[in-house]
Amino acid sequence: MFDFPDFLQFSITEPIDQAVAWLLQNLSGFFDAITAVIVVLFNVIQAGLLFVPWFVYVIAVLYFGIKFHGIRQGITLGIMMTLIGVFGLWDSMIYTLVIVIISVLVSLVIGLPLGIAMAKNARTQSILKPLLDGMQTMPSFVYLIPAVMLFGLGRVPAVFATTIWRYRH
Repeated sequence: MFDFPDFLQFSITEPIDQAVAWLLQNLSGFFDAITAVIVVLFNVIQAGLLFVPWFVYVIAVLYFGIKFHGIRQGITLGIMMTLIGVFGLWDSMIYTLVIVIISVLVSLVIGLPLGIAMAKNARTQSILKPLLDGMQTMPSFVYLIPAVMLFGLGRVPAVFATTIWRYRH
């Protein structure tokens, strides 16, 4: 009597599993192509960023920090940038920076046309606005689940999760 009745319960796991299996079976070439493009873009940007010597980044951060935030904050930023390398986190910083750069590029490529379409067309806005509003109510890591299911682990789902996170904010 105190348990929820069985006949009112509905499991959505089976339809979701079937939908994901269908996507992976029928659209694997599409997902592989997206993965290949992102991996190539990732490698090119990472190689370009790693080509620049570390001290150039420190000097640039120091200069722009002083120019835009004053000498005290600029020096603090320069010291913090140097400490990243001192603690052996330079490659991790570059890796994260590449993910952010690609996510911003993807956000621009998708967001600008959609934003213009939403501004010019009330129907497009009425379709996309509830979707975007719903996305803002979900925790950030919820977006990582479909990316991992479709693209596996690694750089590509990180780019997708970061891109979707950028849309939320």
